[in-house]
Amino acid sequence: MDTRYIYDAVAFSQEAPLNLVKDFVSIRLDRELKTELTQAAELEHRSLSSFSRLLLEFAWGEYLKAGSLHGLLVQQSHHAKKGA
Repeated sequence: MDTRYIYDAVAFSQEAPLNLVKDFVSIRLDRELKTELTQAAELEHRSLSSFSRLLLEFAWGEYLKAGSLHGLLVQQSHHAKKGA
C-alpha cells in the first residue's frame, strides 16, 4: 500500500504522489449513533461522509500509535481513570 493515513494528513510514497483513489465503505449503525454523527457533522458544517472520513482517519492514527485494538482500549481506559 502506498498511502498511509495519520489523522487528516496523507503521506504519499514517491511511487504514486498524486494517485489518491477513494473507495466506498459501507457499515451498519444503529439509528441513535447515526443521528448523533449526523448532528455532529452539521455542527462542524460538513457532510456526514466528510465528517465520518475525518473521524475514521483520526481513529486509525490512534490505532496505529497504540499498535492494536487492545492497546488502544487499555490506553483509553488509563486516560479515563486519570481524569476521574
